[in-house]
Amino acid sequence: MVRILILLALLTVHLHAEVLDTAALQKVIKKAVNLMDRNLPTEAIIAWDQAIALRPDFLPYKYERTICLMMDKKYSQAQVELLGMYRDTSLFDRGFQLLGNCYDFLGDTSKARSTYREGLQAWPKSGRLHLEMGNASYLDNNPKAALEWWAKGARAEPQYPSNYYQIATTFAFTPYRFWALLYGEAFLNLERGSQRYAEVSSLLFQIWQKGINPGTSDPVHFASAEVIEQASDNNPSAMSFPMAFDYTVAAALAIERKNGTIKDSVKLGTAQLVALRSRFLKLWKESGYFEKYPNDILDFNATVQHSGWLNEYLWWLYSFGDKAASNQNYQTNEARYDTFLAWFGDHLLDAEKPLCIGFQCQ
Repeated sequence: MVRILILLALLTVHLHAEVLDTAALQKVIKKAVNLMDRNLPTEAIIAWDQAIALRPDFLPYKYERTICLMMDKKYSQAQVELLGMYRDTSLFDRGFQLLGNCYDFLGDTSKARSTYREGLQAWPKSGRLHLEMGNASYLDNNPKAALEWWAKGARAEPQYPSNYYQIATTFAFTPYRFWALLYGEAFLNLERGSQRYAEVSSLLFQIWQKGINPGTSDPVHFASAEVIEQASDNNPSAMSFPMAFDYTVAAALAIERKNGTIKDSVKLGTAQLVALRSRFLKLWKESGYFEKYPNDILDFNATVQHSGWLNEYLWWLYSFGDKAASNQNYQTNEARYDTFLAWFGDHLLDAEKPLCIGFQCQ
């Protein structure tokens, strides 16, 4: 169970001068968090009880205690405690999410869904609650509904990474792998440095490797023939986005093969992928596709390219695909890469508003 609201709790410690022993409270909170991180819920509960004794009126501490109960698989006890606080606005949407999770663990999926829906009535822009509804649909063997919920969640709370993660990892094993590439890239920009970041970075690299087969009868394969031949959503007589994507990758591949950057029967490496993607963006611009197919991820790529950092960005993006190659590239270009990271920290993907990525883009 993901630990949440800890930063809020720590911040509150600093903001409430009336706490009699702030230093003691900080110490016990840090101890509780550390115990949770070490997966020691029983010991963490004792620490949270100490924090609650110091601040009995501060509900988030009690909320964190219920997370420990769930970590300890004491779902019935957690449910009882959550029922008395899950609607409290100090918990935001987390109270509804955790109670719904509790019902899920208890096998009561009906109550879980009704709890998530109630939460969405109170917090309609909650990415977490859209995520949970999507997860429930997926477990019901309804991936189409799940993807719709996750897409709604990404639009409702664009800076919440988990909906992008679910969309990317789901599309990765479908005839719509190109969506996995784009949603996965959005996720990597929003959740940097986590275990899931490493997972998705490697996944995207593998999708590119499997989708590029130079010198074969099927050199580019990121979508099924049926998907590519589907009419454009906005203009039935125009080329669809999947077709434009595949054709542009194929054109970029042909140029890089001619240049000798990519060789037949040689597995695509990170350096070759970086060259291919750079060429793709140039061709995409020349074809006027930035205007025809609005896409915030490709637009962000163009911004990075215009700033002179595309190579470094793409090496960062696929750094867990071939870790040995990435480490070698970093050692060779350490100073420039460090400069890029400083620039990158000040030039984030703008997710203040809903991202237009393509799937159900509005």
